[in-house]
Amino acid sequence: MTKLQKVCWVLVTCLGMAASFVTFAPTAWQDYVASWIQVVPQSKIVKAIVVIESADVRQLTKEQIVFCNSAKVREDAEKARIQFLLCDPDVKNRNGNTPDDLAPAINLAKNKGLPRLVLVDSHDGLADYVLPIDEAELRKRLGL
Repeated sequence: MTKLQKVCWVLVTCLGMAASFVTFAPTAWQDYVASWIQVVPQSKIVKAIVVIESADVRQLTKEQIVFCNSAKVREDAEKARIQFLLCDPDVKNRNGNTPDDLAPAINLAKNKGLPRLVLVDSHDGLADYVLPIDEAELRKRLGL
């Protein structure tokens, strides 16, 4: 086997190992590797949840109220396949429990302080932010 063939085999082996790492690694690592090699990460935002206490709506700025109620924001989010929700941290289902799909986001938001924007990715990972100050910042966070 020539030196060139050995180098090619090493290169192919390393590429195969890297591909299997990206395929089977935890989501956080996949996103890190994807950002490092500048490709689109696999975990896409699927839900944007604004968690706000109903009684505290008066604390929002005019711009925040506008984008929370904006039909255009909801329409654009729907086109991007992002479910845009507003919810009170005390929301309950028929059984008197916090809905299972909202519970992790609500708990995170309660612990960090309200109002919060919680983003849920396709792997149920959560990222939370202080509620954006205007629609432009919200669109940037959602990638719209």
